[in-house]
Amino acid sequence: MELAFILLAVSVSLFNLWLCLKSLLYSKIIFTRFYSTRYDNNYNPKVAVFVPCKGADNNLKIHLNAIATQNYINYRVTFIVDSVLDPAVEVINRITALYPHTKLLVAGKATTCGQKNHNLLRGIEDDNNESEVYLFADSDVQPHINWLKELIRPLSLESVPVTTGFRWLIPEDNSVSGSLHSMMSAYLCMLIAHQTFRGVWGGSTAIKRKDFEKLNVKELWETSVVDDMTLTRLLFKKRINRVFVPTCLTVSYNTLSRLTDDIQWYSRQAAFLKAYLKPLWIACIVLHALTIGISCSTPVFVLISLLWFPVYKYAIIASLFSLVQMICYGMMKFIYKDNQRFIKWFLYAPLMQVLGFYSLIKPGFSNNIEWRNICYELHRDGRVKSIRELPEKVEIS
Repeated sequence: MELAFILLAVSVSLFNLWLCLKSLLYSKIIFTRFYSTRYDNNYNPKVAVFVPCKGADNNLKIHLNAIATQNYINYRVTFIVDSVLDPAVEVINRITALYPHTKLLVAGKATTCGQKNHNLLRGIEDDNNESEVYLFADSDVQPHINWLKELIRPLSLESVPVTTGFRWLIPEDNSVSGSLHSMMSAYLCMLIAHQTFRGVWGGSTAIKRKDFEKLNVKELWETSVVDDMTLTRLLFKKRINRVFVPTCLTVSYNTLSRLTDDIQWYSRQAAFLKAYLKPLWIACIVLHALTIGISCSTPVFVLISLLWFPVYKYAIIASLFSLVQMICYGMMKFIYKDNQRFIKWFLYAPLMQVLGFYSLIKPGFSNNIEWRNICYELHRDGRVKSIRELPEKVEIS
């Protein structure tokens, strides 16, 4: 019993450490020193940037302006909405009036797939095969001036069909919910950074047009609810590598203000995972269950050891395990340099584990996904079964 407990605790600790350290090493050292030098700095394909927009928060103009003013000449931007009545249209019109390489496209309502997928496919159709590279971006991030150039540079290699960045959330206040939202996003970033998972993030992904067509991404998106998880599943299935570009982490200050919103957001990510990458979803549940189980046993073993001394070994092992897990969560913040402190992430780690586990198991009881005020009912294979609009409410994507 003692040996089994030790082996389990050590195995889970080493796996979590491996996840964390490999992501950090790749982001800080390996990509810059070993990967980046292989790419052609003079690679200059024609790029079509597609930005689905929904609603208008206070920073929308700043975000869209950052996308429109990239340090790259050979590109054009299409901002896509589902209706001319969308509040984002007013902001988009101001941007398109300033920059001739930008335009507004009204895609209409989706009927067979997620609204974001529909918007992207309408944008691609409007491009009419004129561009060599498609780049998909979210409207709630603020990319740096060289983001586009750096994201497409790995595509200069024939062996690289897809590249991806990720979003880095920075809370504007010291709220618990904002910090947890940032931590949850950082955890996903840590997974994306692993080549093993072949993950892409739809808010910052580039793909060569010829590979988009070769992989039949259009046909996949026409019946699915989300873009990035389905593309990730396709890369898994075809055993195709993609490159995560750590210099293309895009900053966003749109963190959530309530714990219930954190759970809803993370549960939606888990629902996408369940629908399109079910084995990975199950693996995440098992890993979280083991982590929480051993961590929660710490105070139990400590209390029992006060009454029955032989249990002290279990108390020490569980305590060390909990400490390692908290350090791992704290270390995630070093993927990107910001104003958040290690100690805060370290102390919030237990709460993050509990909320993360609850959010992971929550989608197991439903095939419905609510996203951007729309409820999607899915078939077991992830195809959209029905679409129903919900009352308007403020939501973070």
